[in-house]
Amino acid sequence: MALAFAVIIAALLILINTYFLTASRDMIFASKRTMLQNKASIVTTSLAAMDSLNPDNVAQLMELLDIPSSMDHITIIDANGETLYDTAGITRPFDRRTAENRLNIAFEGNMAFYANFSDGAFNSTLFTPIMLKSGIAGVLVLNDVDESQGNILMLLQSTVKTITIFVAVISIAVIFVLVYTIISRINKILKGIIPVRDGHYGYRIHIGGKDELSTLAN
Repeated sequence: MALAFAVIIAALLILINTYFLTASRDMIFASKRTMLQNKASIVTTSLAAMDSLNPDNVAQLMELLDIPSSMDHITIIDANGETLYDTAGITRPFDRRTAENRLNIAFEGNMAFYANFSDGAFNSTLFTPIMLKSGIAGVLVLNDVDESQGNILMLLQSTVKTITIFVAVISIAVIFVLVYTIISRINKILKGIIPVRDGHYGYRIHIGGKDELSTLAN
């Protein structure tokens, strides 16, 4: 019974430490995807009004939209794979090798989203095809690094860890008291067997309660 109780508590603690935190992380990923898609829609819709893309007209448009002020990294690549616009000078250069597969997906006309949580920050990247009248003219890459929500998730992980330790300690104490109580009552019955076996029928066992052990003792 104690083992069953311990297994149930352990399963609940594992569930709290995995499913709950994973669900919270996935919710943030979903909100990041929606946010990036909304911003990408603004940029791609504005670019779609152009006849062609070149570094000058793209830079002018991005300056008018003022998107870089709210994003960590924006890259615009034309159909030939040439970079037309990049805010790498503000943050870090765009790694073309690690994003090759997702770039290919975008060049095929499909949207690709990638997100991970590492080093206490959410790193989300969206690859969106740029459609002109002539067809796919390039790919828009939006990258967002959010440390504030990363800190919130880490704080949540720390809180869940503290609760887990507290519940585990309480559960161990309850199991110990439960096992000790049952074993001590059983031992009283076992100790009563010896004198009764030797003929001392006046020996009495005193066990409180109204359960099976007290009935057996009586």
